[in-house]
Amino acid sequence: MKRFRLTALTITLSLLLSACGSIPNLTQEENRMVSEYAASLMLKYDSANHTRLVDTSEFLNSYYTAKKAHDDAEKAYYDAIAREEEQRRREAEAQKNANSEYNSNQSSSNSSKNDGTGGAKVVDSTFSNMPIGEFLGYGNFDIAYAGFELLSNYPKDNDSAVSLSASSSNTALLVVYFDVTNNSQSAANLDILSLNCKFRLSINDGSYKGVLYPVMLDDILSECMDDFAGLEKKQLVLIMEVDKNTVVDSLSMTVTGSMGTLTKKLK
Repeated sequence: MKRFRLTALTITLSLLLSACGSIPNLTQEENRMVSEYAASLMLKYDSANHTRLVDTSEFLNSYYTAKKAHDDAEKAYYDAIAREEEQRRREAEAQKNANSEYNSNQSSSNSSKNDGTGGAKVVDSTFSNMPIGEFLGYGNFDIAYAGFELLSNYPKDNDSAVSLSASSSNTALLVVYFDVTNNSQSAANLDILSLNCKFRLSINDGSYKGVLYPVMLDDILSECMDDFAGLEKKQLVLIMEVDKNTVVDSLSMTVTGSMGTLTKKLK
């Protein structure tokens, strides 16, 4: 029906424009107006004509495809972070259990030295005046206490790729800092890890407890196996989990190795 109307209109308008109809003489402006009107009628009844200026369906499809790819990648990224956090939590929990078992065994084996407070204190004054580096067999290294902090996470820099967290909201990490200096002019290697020494800390003259051994951190004193340039100084740490409300008035350390046990008053 539309095609019939379109054909009829075209013929009629052609007759009008050729001066064969009932309006014989048209001015140039009237001819232009009739031509435009005819063109508009042809477009109106042309089924192929679209009212939209731009077909955006292709662009929308591309947008939604790209957005889905972005959302999938973002989800995969955060899922990977969650898995890493869970793995670190499990490692910290396993280390905590291992330290607890070790401390329990040490308490049993040293019960004769119990101070009456329920904790087994290991005190060996034989090496009390010996520098830590010398006791470990590295006389050219100076290992000096440099302070402590109570933190919920270590390192406290949130940008660190690997970190250690306290196991619960009721606990904190006691982080004890040591300045380790190679006193030699020549490069030297400090390998404490291979010595299999046991480091323990005592707060406020209480019982000695084993430190954590987080293998994912590379600045742990008890696990140090590093090269130092001549006269180079690095800061290493020992970490122990404590109650978050702990007030540290005094701090001591023991190091047990092949030579015996070294006891040091740090603070």
